Formats: sequence, C-alpha cells, structure tokens
Amino acid sequence: MTFIHKCALSGAAAVAVLGMGTVAASAAPASSHTTHQVPAATKTTKLAFSAHYTGHLTMLISGSTITVKAAAGTGTATNLGTAGKSTISGSGLSSAQSTCDAMSGTGLLSGGGSSLSLKIASGSQGCAVGSATPTKVNVTGSAVVTSGKGKYLGATGTLKFSGSFTLTTTTGSTSPSYAAALSGTLTVKS
Repeated sequence: MTFIHKCALSGAAAVAVLGMGTVAASAAPASSHTTHQVPAATKTTKLAFSAHYTGHLTMLISGSTITVKAAAGTGTATNLGTAGKSTISGSGLSSAQSTCDAMSGTGLLSGGGSSLSLKIASGSQGCAVGSATPTKVNVTGSAVVTSGKGKYLGATGTLKFSGSFTLTTTTGSTSPSYAAALSGTLTVKS
C-alpha cells in the first residue's frame, strides 16, 4: 500500500516572477490627453534552492483512502530562514490502489519572515517498497509555488522533491516520522 507523504513534502518551487506595470491618468483640462506610462521591465534573479526536512505526519487510513491531516517538520533551506533554519507544514490525500499511487496536497515552507506556498503537481507519487506493513514508502514528484511572502512575494515555479517514511499499519491513525528533500531554481524579483 502506498500513500501520500507528498503533501507533507509539497514544497518549494522554481519561481517565475510577473512584473505589473502602472497606467496613470493625468488630471488636466478636457482638451488635454491622457498620459500612459510605459512600465519598466521587472528585473529577476535566479536562486538555487535546496532544502532538507525531518518531521512527523499525522495520518488517517480508512479503506483505500489515506489522508495526511498534518505534516510538520524542521530543517535547513538555502535562501530561506535565519542561518538556513526553516519549517515545513502541509496536508494531503491519496488512494492506495497499487504499489505506486498518485498524491495531492498543499504545503508551506517558511523561515526568516519569508515563505513559499506549494501545491503538489500531477505525476507526483508515493511507492511502497513492500506489499505488507511495515514497509518503507518513497515519495517523489514536484511541487508548484502558488504564492510567496517576504522576499518571495510574487514568486512562482516548480521544485522537485523526494522523501520517505515507514508505514506500520494499514488502518486507523498513525504518526510516522519522515525525511524529505527539495531542490530547484527559484526566480525572484531583484
């Protein structure tokens, strides 16, 4: 059986920043023209992003439905947090139908007054190593940045993630520990 650890990992993403221009109308007599300002090009910077987290999942397994009610962890991330220290949180859902199953979910990476909100992308999956518990579950995929705060305001993009946890039961509540890594390139406003 496999399930969703991915939402706990739904983390970081490459960031493409959209710049918004301004249009201003001048207050002038009726005979004058409206002035349109041409927006300046938004400058962006690419940052290499790498993060490693460990923590615990709070899961409920009912039939073939696996719900990650909460995922919490701490770790380090480049360009996020003070001295690289940051946190990860998330939630998600999966349906255990075969050895490898699709995952969905959301997550948040935060630290040092900045954060990245993430959504697990299609194609992400959790794969059980064995056919009976206890078994290791490996999760892989990508997470799309849906919003950012602080120095990541306006950030968008995609990060690759991988991780694992050990599933010890096929029914009821469980709280396995996990380890996860995320990496990619972020594009941010400079």
